[in-house]
Amino acid sequence: MFREESSSQAGSVWWVGQAPRRQRARRAGVRHFSPAEFFECAPTSSESEREDRPSCLWIDLQGWSAPPLKILSHAHSLLRKGGSLILELGAEKDGSPARCREKARYLQALAAHSGFSGHVALPRGDGPAQTVLAKTTAARWRLSESTPEDLPGCLSLFKEAFAAEMSPELWQWKYGEGRGRAVIARRNGRIVAHYGATSRRIAINGRIVEGLQVCDVMVVPGERGLMTKKGVFFEVASAFLETHFGYYDEHELAFGFPNHRAMRVAERLGLYGEVGRISEVRWTPYPSFRVRYAATLSDVAELDDGLLARLWGQMAADLPDAVLVLRDPAYVRYRYQHHPVHRYEALVVRDRLTGRPQGVAILRCDNNECKLMDMLAPLNSIPLLVDAARTAAARRSLSVVTAWISSSYVRCLVHGGGVATDTDIRIPTNVWTDGRSVERLQDRWWLMMGDTDFL
Repeated sequence: MFREESSSQAGSVWWVGQAPRRQRARRAGVRHFSPAEFFECAPTSSESEREDRPSCLWIDLQGWSAPPLKILSHAHSLLRKGGSLILELGAEKDGSPARCREKARYLQALAAHSGFSGHVALPRGDGPAQTVLAKTTAARWRLSESTPEDLPGCLSLFKEAFAAEMSPELWQWKYGEGRGRAVIARRNGRIVAHYGATSRRIAINGRIVEGLQVCDVMVVPGERGLMTKKGVFFEVASAFLETHFGYYDEHELAFGFPNHRAMRVAERLGLYGEVGRISEVRWTPYPSFRVRYAATLSDVAELDDGLLARLWGQMAADLPDAVLVLRDPAYVRYRYQHHPVHRYEALVVRDRLTGRPQGVAILRCDNNECKLMDMLAPLNSIPLLVDAARTAAARRSLSVVTAWISSSYVRCLVHGGGVATDTDIRIPTNVWTDGRSVERLQDRWWLMMGDTDFL
């Protein structure tokens, strides 16, 4: 393994990996570093300081937990100009040989964001796959996965990008407790772009899978002029998809709520494909509710977990072909009870004769509007929930009830004089690393206002 690289310049070859192969590296005259020691090596700036730096870094990635962009960025800062980087993936720890080869190709793609070029060396049989890279020019932006220490810079970026403030509490609600994933770009140490997502459990084809809801895609105004594959938006977006839907494979699908303009840019760059659109339905409040049914408004905290679980089960059974965010009790409490900014109310509709619950609607009433954020109910109970929401709005003298729904399911909400119109919101899917996702997901998403991270 080490013979070819160490024969001519042994002192300039560093091998980074776990302890079991340390002795082999030493016998070959190669300096050995553990992963922790590798990251403790400080980058240098002057060429004279680089005399002690490697001309070749050979990294065995088995057992590493560090994100790939962090490894690549640090390797670039340590290597001499024109130096080589070899990243090795072994099938025994990193999955099947086919999966190792796939991960090696995504490492090659990610390396291009960090100032490397190279190729994948495929093994014979079950041997390790290698991504062989050469350090080229310095990257225009330094990409990395976001960490909690980046919070002040991300909040400053949000303010500059959207001319609005986001509180640390709202950021924590989105990205905290392991939910968040994000790639950021720095120029001269300043965060200038962010492509983020928060974890969601998704019901699809009778399974529950992990997904990511893309949110807070933002670029400072001074970097927005280049919306091409040479621009910073493309850099962070493609690196995010290559990381979380390529190098890693724990998430199966992504979605979000871009407007039409943002969607066109992402489609032109080959990042997204459109699989649906969002419609808005509007109703006039109506003071009288159906005599047979009773509707009660309460705090979301007062909802019973058993009730939520039963209603979610009925809703999911009625939507076997849909793709929708899992609305189990834990999600409902996270999304609506524990939101740090907005206050939501639960509207429970029951049969007066039997006391049987027919469904739960989640409402947000402000600015003279009643937003029908979400529903947990069998489909035949949705008209009841709409009528109950209209009555609740009338009793508060609100002027309108509104709801969002995927256009392919708007028929389920148009009831009681509801008027549906198109919005500017599109439903995207990742085509950068999954070319068949449009075919699999076209017109299948059930999305409402409550599925957003911003309402």
